[in-house]
Amino acid sequence: MGLILLSLAFAYGLWRQVGRARILTVGFAAFNIAYGLTGLPDIDASTVLRTAGFAAVVGLLLAPESSRQWFPPGT
Repeated sequence: MGLILLSLAFAYGLWRQVGRARILTVGFAAFNIAYGLTGLPDIDASTVLRTAGFAAVVGLLLAPESSRQWFPPGT
């Protein structure tokens, strides 16, 4: 339950464009990637999907603002 609330807090901070939320979210995701890699010998499909999801979050948050020109604004 605590991780869900923490994730919602990060999402709210990102939605409101709070500067610290971006850094904290990247740190949280990087920690989860490292934690997922600690169990490499006994890896299963859910661990791979979770790690890939956290890697995608880190990649999207660290992408430069100029890369947003590839995505048209919603209508």
